[in-house]
Amino acid sequence: RPEREGTVVARFDDLEGVDLLFAALRHAGEDLASLAVTPAATLAAAGVDPIEGAAEEDWVVLARALGAARETARIVTRLSELAEAAGATAVREPSAGEHGPIWTALRELGPRLDPDGAGVVLSLQTAPMLDERSAMGGFVEAAVAQAAGCDLRPHVVLEPALGEVRLHFPAPPPDRLLSGLRRLADRDAGRFLRIVSAPAPWRRTRDPWFGPLPAERLQRRVKAALDPGDVLSPGRIVTEVRA
Repeated sequence: RPEREGTVVARFDDLEGVDLLFAALRHAGEDLASLAVTPAATLAAAGVDPIEGAAEEDWVVLARALGAARETARIVTRLSELAEAAGATAVREPSAGEHGPIWTALRELGPRLDPDGAGVVLSLQTAPMLDERSAMGGFVEAAVAQAAGCDLRPHVVLEPALGEVRLHFPAPPPDRLLSGLRRLADRDAGRFLRIVSAPAPWRRTRDPWFGPLPAERLQRRVKAALDPGDVLSPGRIVTEVRA
C-alpha cells in the first residue's frame, strides 16, 4: 500500500495540558508510530524549532503517524483535534518535507545536548503489541509527572512499534525518582527498566536490581554466580519475577 507520513506538533503552557493529551490519546486508541514530549528549552538549546512562539517553560509534543494515506490523514486530523481539546496553545501540521528533518533532529537530540556524557538515559522496554500502547502512554504520563515533582524536565521519546520509551535526563535523577519509575515498570509483567547511558561513577553506585522485591535474593545469587564481574546487561533494572 502507498504510505504517507504525518506529524502534529502541539505546544502546551504546562504539564497539565500534556497529561490531558495523553489521557485523550489512550482513550481514543490512536495508532502512532512515534511520540515525543520535550521541554521547549531543550529543543531551543539543540537548535530545533518545530513550532514558533514557544517559551522556555513550555512543553512541546510531537506525534508521528505512518500508514496508508487515507488512514494517516485521519489520524493527523484527530491528533490535532485532541491537542486543541487538551488546551494546546498552538497546533501545526508540518509539511511533507519537514517530517524527516524533524524526527532526525529528535533522534540526535540526546548526543547533541549531552556531548560530555553527564546525562542519564533510561529505557522502558515492553512487548511491541497493540494492547501495550495505551499502557506505554500511561507510563510516560506518570513518569513526566514524577520527574516534574523532582524539578526535572526530561526529553521523552515513545516508540510504540518497538515497545520502548526513552527518558533523557540532563543530569542524574535522584534515587527516589528511579524508585518511582521502577514501581511504574513493575505494574505489569514482561517489562523492564534499564540504564542506557550514564556517567560511569554514578552508574557504578546504582544497584541494577533496585530492590529488594520478592525473588530478587535468588536473582542476585544467580547473577553473582554466573556473572561475578557484572559484564552482562550492566545497569539493568528488572521487574519482579512472577510465577
